[in-house]
Amino acid sequence: MARYASVDDIERIGLPPAATVDIDPEVLEGHLDTASGKIDTYLRSNYRLPLSQPYPQEIVDAAARIAAYTFLVWRGFNPDSYDANFRDLYLDLVGRPGQSGWLDKLAAGKVHLAATADATPNYREGRARVASARRRGWD
Repeated sequence: MARYASVDDIERIGLPPAATVDIDPEVLEGHLDTASGKIDTYLRSNYRLPLSQPYPQEIVDAAARIAAYTFLVWRGFNPDSYDANFRDLYLDLVGRPGQSGWLDKLAAGKVHLAATADATPNYREGRARVASARRRGWD
């Protein structure tokens, strides 16, 4: 499985440095692996995996945001007493009750990644139609 973002990407999207003090980097990497796996569950319906590198920036950002949120929850994050932006960014990706998130739209084909993200861009995926010029008697 591909890891779509790095610990640096988590810090780039704004995870407070104080949140990761005394945390083994492997913990954050585990959250990144989980986030990448979650994203793959949405991508499988429309893209051949693994995606080609470099990964589209929207996928990198999505992985970093999901990992940041799950990490903060793991740390004991309470969005009512802290910055709720991480929860909101997470919900924008996975959806809210009765509302599709960006990943749902990606899976449904309502939004698309750049063609260069597909590991096999020259391979047309989906349903193929086969036709024959004459019936050959095979049933």
